[in-house]
Amino acid sequence: MRESSVFVREATGLVRSVSFLDAVFSNLAIINIASALTFPVLLIAYSFPGANIPLAFLLTLPLVLIYNLLYSYFTKMMPRSGGDYVFISRSLHPLLGFAANFSFVMWNTFWIGVLSSWVSTIGLSSLFYAIGLNYGSLPLKDFGTALATPTSGFLVGSLIVILITALSITGTKKIMTFQNILVVIGVLGVIVGITLPLLLTNSSFATAISTYASYEKIIQSGVSAGYAPAPFSLNETILATGLVALTMLFGQFSVYMGGEIRRPEKSIPRAIIITTIFTTGLLVIGGYIVNSVFGTSFSGAIQTLYYNGSADYPFQVPPYYNFLVSLLTHNPFIIILIGLSFTLWTMSGAIFNLLANSRCVLAWSFDRIFPARMAHVSERLHTPIYAIIFIIAIAEFLLYLYSFNISVVSFMAGTTLGYIFTFGSTAVAGILVPFLSRSRRIYESSGARRKFLGVPVITLLGVGTLAYFSVLGYGLLTNGIFGVNSPSSLLAIAAFWIAGVVIGSIFILYRRRQGVDMSAAFSSIPPE
Repeated sequence: MRESSVFVREATGLVRSVSFLDAVFSNLAIINIASALTFPVLLIAYSFPGANIPLAFLLTLPLVLIYNLLYSYFTKMMPRSGGDYVFISRSLHPLLGFAANFSFVMWNTFWIGVLSSWVSTIGLSSLFYAIGLNYGSLPLKDFGTALATPTSGFLVGSLIVILITALSITGTKKIMTFQNILVVIGVLGVIVGITLPLLLTNSSFATAISTYASYEKIIQSGVSAGYAPAPFSLNETILATGLVALTMLFGQFSVYMGGEIRRPEKSIPRAIIITTIFTTGLLVIGGYIVNSVFGTSFSGAIQTLYYNGSADYPFQVPPYYNFLVSLLTHNPFIIILIGLSFTLWTMSGAIFNLLANSRCVLAWSFDRIFPARMAHVSERLHTPIYAIIFIIAIAEFLLYLYSFNISVVSFMAGTTLGYIFTFGSTAVAGILVPFLSRSRRIYESSGARRKFLGVPVITLLGVGTLAYFSVLGYGLLTNGIFGVNSPSSLLAIAAFWIAGVVIGSIFILYRRRQGVDMSAAFSSIPPE
């Protein structure tokens, strides 16, 4: 059977319009250092009081770099859109590749809704409330309080969903430019938001906060509400790396648009490594601020008051990093910049989640393991319009569920474990890809064909990644504090995988009845 009759058409219709810098900004959009200063940095102080937060990030860095290199090597082999769907389906099995990536896409689509909601509930709410607090404006405080409600999160989030959908359809370069502007503003705001508290000691921070609430009373009330301050603990620091994974595992997202990135074999690996190191540097500084400037006891206590719904919590918006730092200045420009850093960076994450997810759907459909209609790419705009609409329709539904039915802490932990199963499948593929008949030819003809002491480097990277994810997964499943091993989280993780297996199986059987030899598609890299 000719290749053109195996795939939907002879070319995807996508164009390589995404630059190296676009890839870096896209990875940063997903990482979102602005939100990471709360999730996981502040969250560690609440969950693991004895953890040294900077050390938790430094312990995680080499493990994440191994995982980054695994994805980099796969990109050298298969520089196409779809990421681990292509990697796993071409090495292990198409059904496993589809199920793993289907789970990944569903969690990502959930994140589109979550991030769109956060624009209001965390970003804009903290911004307006902080300005109102600084200038004694009750209307602004009330407006900020109203923006923090689930209803506002849903309504504003829905507007964000509509906006990013329209922009994503009109052209990849246009939406990338918009995304990059948001990330740049976000980075500037984070740098200011980190520099401001670095100029303070713990005592001067306590004095600054006392304008709005008693530093010592917050700690005392937090202890009464159940918070337990603790001295340094190496065990808790190691456990905290499970929360670090909430951020650090996602600097490789540019691989999902590999078919549109110029010189992907070089651009994507460089973008991944730069993103991870840059992120680690800023978050180590952020961890120092939370541990030493805010003080671990204060950071953990104020979150305990908020999450427990205590009447002693002194504010009407959540105690996220951007809000706490906004209380340290009366300069309206700085307050607005810090507030916008979270708001706009969060929006950029929703944008690239949509782009990455739609390219995965396109990759499935191009291989005929999903409806062929989803592989349509506009000849004029060069965007997968139907795939974008499909993803965003699901995102809007999940936005509703998140806004009114789901806890943010348990959701975030559940997504991490869900991603680990997908990335762990890629690790297994990395271990075996040089030796399997299905993928050996692709491996042998690629730039990933390198050995160390006679062993393929990609195999070693796969072993290292699988070992890390096995330990991380075990920790998440056996420690209730992460919120992963709740029935709802485990059910969601299983449901996405089961749905992937069922849908993939239906289409494989259906194509077989049509006389399509799908094995021919999965023994080669998709055309560009």
